[in-house]
Amino acid sequence: MNVQSKEEVLESNADRMVQLSKLFVRHDRFLDLEQRIAALARQRRAEIRDGEPRERKGLSVIGPSGAGKSKSLAKIKNQYQGPREGAPDDRVGSFVTVETPSPGTLKSTGIATLEALNFQVVGDPNASEIWRLVRHHLHMHKVTFLHFDEAQDFILNQSGRESTSVINTIKSLTQCKKWPVSVILSGNTVLADILDSDFQLGRRVPPVFFENLVPETDLSDVEHILSQYLSAAGLELQRPTDMDNFLARLIFSASCQLGLVFEFILEAIQRVFDAQRLRLGVDDFRDVYRDRTGAVNGANPFVASDYQGINTRVALEGKLTKQKGPKKAWVTS
Repeated sequence: MNVQSKEEVLESNADRMVQLSKLFVRHDRFLDLEQRIAALARQRRAEIRDGEPRERKGLSVIGPSGAGKSKSLAKIKNQYQGPREGAPDDRVGSFVTVETPSPGTLKSTGIATLEALNFQVVGDPNASEIWRLVRHHLHMHKVTFLHFDEAQDFILNQSGRESTSVINTIKSLTQCKKWPVSVILSGNTVLADILDSDFQLGRRVPPVFFENLVPETDLSDVEHILSQYLSAAGLELQRPTDMDNFLARLIFSASCQLGLVFEFILEAIQRVFDAQRLRLGVDDFRDVYRDRTGAVNGANPFVASDYQGINTRVALEGKLTKQKGPKKAWVTS
């Protein structure tokens, strides 16, 4: 009988985790965003059938870092790839994402947009010429959605005059008579403040909020996410006596950030794989949090009785310290 060595087991587990990390679990915030984008796509197709493209509306996707915006948009983007009639290059889908440079200028973001459209800029054209090329290639590739990630870096890091030019450029993409597109801006709450201050732009990109998780309303969504990962991993959950309490602690330990909940679940499963067990328990999450933060049991949300008094955000940022002296408690600073 061929018995695997410990190193072979760990290598095999690493492969399993790579595949498991590709799993995308559809959650409530994702489903809302998916439906909003699908409605825009249907309207666009109807206008094309009618032969009269009209000014387009888009969306802004607002939420803190770690809320799951980028992964959700990447998943939706995959639904809008593939060949389209009249488009010359299948590598450019109808949903294009631009990784906004930071700090982003009108010119550098235009160049990044052309690169996302599979066009390499030659020479040193000015910003106006670059954005003329952007509009041309959006039309040529029949792009429906143009997504600017971390859009606040594109809009905010400008002087007064250039900030106005950026906003006008975004508006022009939605108003282009030959081929208007739906602009999707994703970013943090700073982006929401920017959109609030410009009525015309805000009207064109109404918000979809990826708010932090709330234990009072999101327990079932988190339980669904956990069950989907366990099913894909072939593991069972050693159910705690109070499941709702455990789920609330999981949300709280991740500082109420959906993206961190995903990460914690995957890291807990990794521990189970490496220990060659078939059941995942609360202790695995306790150890994940401990390894992440260095917190002892009294400062660990999966152990402490008064877990809501722990500042998990500060702990996850690596600012957890221990007071000097015997038997001193861990504190946040």
